[in-house]
Amino acid sequence: TATQANHDHLFRITSATKVHVSYAAERNIRSCRERCGAAGLFEENRLSLYASQCPGMITAEGDNQVALIKVARQMLMQQGYEPLHREKITAACLDDPRTLVGLLRERERRLLQELRRAMLPAKLPGRDLFELWNENINLAIETATAHASRLAAESFSIRVERLSADDPLIDLFRLFAYQEIAPHLGYFLAEGLITNNQVKKHRHAIDSPQAALSLWQAAPAAFQ
Repeated sequence: TATQANHDHLFRITSATKVHVSYAAERNIRSCRERCGAAGLFEENRLSLYASQCPGMITAEGDNQVALIKVARQMLMQQGYEPLHREKITAACLDDPRTLVGLLRERERRLLQELRRAMLPAKLPGRDLFELWNENINLAIETATAHASRLAAESFSIRVERLSADDPLIDLFRLFAYQEIAPHLGYFLAEGLITNNQVKKHRHAIDSPQAALSLWQAAPAAFQ
């Protein structure tokens, strides 16, 4: 039976997925075109065509920014959304998929707490709710973006948990998770979730699974 809670849940999941996938497509297509040099501009290679279609994906069926704002509001109001519990992060085990997902979960939880605290003055007399929401709109978008990133990583990790320790898909997950974390290293460091040394070694952490995946691509039979 359709309920408002189900509707809110489905909207949040589909909107977060659409935002994450369309932004990732735009970013990765641009990266592929740049790495192809002039050949990436040739019409027969289609990269320029794909790149020109990305803005349409980002805007179609609800602009990403608008969708993120609504997702943040649902999270704030707990409409079809369950708040996350505090994660126990073991900083020494950042190559563990569960720890990597835990970092993304903890960032989402803390950002939502920050957004909730920022909106508390709306209960005071004389404070305009719409004005206060606009003052914190960037925090709301960041919170919803963190939520989309966490959902993608969790979905990936569910598949990884059923694999053997030497499966190359685990390296692919690590690469994905490291890339999701990379733009927010300063946040994780400031919050005490990772160490200075881990920030310095993050580039190497990204390169390691890339090297393993390149080896698997060159000789996939060795991993079968």
